[in-house]
Amino acid sequence: MFGLEQMQNAVSAPVDTQAAILRLRNTLDTMSRSLVSKLDEPKRAAFESMSKTQVEILDRTAGAVNLEAAGDLVMKTTESISDAIGRANGSSKGAGAA
Repeated sequence: MFGLEQMQNAVSAPVDTQAAILRLRNTLDTMSRSLVSKLDEPKRAAFESMSKTQVEILDRTAGAVNLEAAGDLVMKTTESISDAIGRANGSSKGAGAA
């Protein structure tokens, strides 16, 4: 049962990780805006161009990775293993239904 709980904790980790990444991103964005406000116009234009390119690359990369689908796969695998263990132990409900 401990192993199954650990699997379920691992499935929920991407949600927590995404929230932490969002908070970090917001903090870094605030810091960047503060620093950019101190740049002269040519440097600011160059920074904004590079920043836009980085954001586009990160958005495309994040769009290619579907963490929700991976979490669903792990959850279904965990349920299948739990049911198999329950049947092996003679339980008709499976270990996950207790």
